[in-house]
Amino acid sequence: MFCGPSEGGGEQRDHDELRILAASGVYRHLEGVRLADLGNEALLNSLRSCLAGQRHVFGPGAACLHLGRIHGKEALIHVDLPRPATELTRRMIEVLCVNLGVGFENVVLFERLGFFAYYDPLTRLPNRKRFLDRIDEEMPALASGGWIVGIIDIVRFSELNDALGHRSGDLLLVEVTQRLQLAVGADALVARVAGDAFGLCWRPGQAGAGAILDIFNAPFSVRGHAIPIRARAGFVDLAAIPGGAVELLKRANLALSHAKQAGNQHWRFFSGEMESATQNRVRLLTELRSALHQGKGLELYYQPQVASTDQTLVGCEALIRWVKASGEAISPDVFIPLAEYTGMIVDIGDWVIGEACRQIVRWDAQGLPGFRVGINISAAQFREPDFVAKTAGVIRESGVDPSRLELEITESVAMEDPLSVARQLHELKALGLRVAVDDFGCGFSSLGSLNRLPFDRVKIDRAFVRELTPETQGDCIATMIIKLAKSLGLDVIAEGVETDQQARLLREMGCAEMQGFLYARPMQAEALEKWVIRGAQLHQ
Repeated sequence: MFCGPSEGGGEQRDHDELRILAASGVYRHLEGVRLADLGNEALLNSLRSCLAGQRHVFGPGAACLHLGRIHGKEALIHVDLPRPATELTRRMIEVLCVNLGVGFENVVLFERLGFFAYYDPLTRLPNRKRFLDRIDEEMPALASGGWIVGIIDIVRFSELNDALGHRSGDLLLVEVTQRLQLAVGADALVARVAGDAFGLCWRPGQAGAGAILDIFNAPFSVRGHAIPIRARAGFVDLAAIPGGAVELLKRANLALSHAKQAGNQHWRFFSGEMESATQNRVRLLTELRSALHQGKGLELYYQPQVASTDQTLVGCEALIRWVKASGEAISPDVFIPLAEYTGMIVDIGDWVIGEACRQIVRWDAQGLPGFRVGINISAAQFREPDFVAKTAGVIRESGVDPSRLELEITESVAMEDPLSVARQLHELKALGLRVAVDDFGCGFSSLGSLNRLPFDRVKIDRAFVRELTPETQGDCIATMIIKLAKSLGLDVIAEGVETDQQARLLREMGCAEMQGFLYARPMQAEALEKWVIRGAQLHQ
């Protein structure tokens, strides 16, 4: 269907370029100029006799002006001198030769600019514009069925590019190109539609569209190094979407967006529900951004953390909530992933730290006990290069006692780059903050990795608390986490405690602190104040 990835051979392009040269007006007032290659094969013979020349090539009465190369072919102007040339004629010839050479160079330059307007100079693949044009050109034949338009995006390519160096990043893209071309076959169309994204139009066969991602199963070899990379993809059935290539690519990108949000799913096929879901997300994002900037609708709730022995308050976890002006409460399970996907989570995280600091100062002014407040730090927020500096600024401006703050990062974030994370955690602790590892046990951390990071506390994920029974108590993950934390001198808190049996088993295992619905649900700051006062009265 499509004429290979380069859409035609070099010989055809040579002749196309010569036709451009012939039509360019270079020879307009010259007679007898013939363009030939070194084999004296006439490629263009537009005029009859010649006036220009620099050196004899074809005989005593001939001369040839060498102009350069077109895709590997030597471009020559062949000149016949039918009569003895006077000095004036030769000088005129020199002027004409210069003009002719400049004209030729300009034609080649414009031809190259034209090529790069439609093709990617690195991979030599069609670019986005050419990709769309080719699909529209072939649409009548493609609509017969079975053809798929897809977008494949390399996961976190910019980070790979920075780590490997741009030259190695280029080589990686070239190898991805070669694997894609081999996988889809000669009849397919492969294009580079963005810096780290490739467009496809092909018939995937019985294996299905998602099988194209199998090319990423094996590492890529770049300068002697094996580089594992991951990709996400979005696909759309060409015959199912009216409106041309632009609409197809729009929907393939929409499917790709859903694949990225799905997390554990590498590819998605477009469905009509995606459009309505996207419209809802856009509306929610707009409202969330407005709530953040206006300071309306966003609020921190606080879930108490208690000592396992007597249920006295030892701390609380700050949890963000969003209630729209209409009174509709939007679940964090809905807006937090949306904020993470768009990058808005960084601004939201900064707001949470500032609001928690201000609330602690207000509680201190009211004379409440000095309990700690845990704050969840997102991966994107923790990666911000000025995160420590911004946190220090908030502490300074609010006047909060930094020892009252405990920042929580997930195990997966902690293990991304242990050396860099350790350095940043030490900087935070130097401010007087405490740090905790959240959801511990959900990843694949080793004892050595955890020991090298300066955590104060380990939080046992609710999933491991839920599986806790008298029968599993001896060899469950929660037991191993508590033993590990104690061996490292770390405090332990279990979250998601919902039953008396879970609380009892955790106490027997040596877990000193707990958090969960058994003790209290997340509540507003004013409600927590009353809860603290009431609890203090009960323990008097």
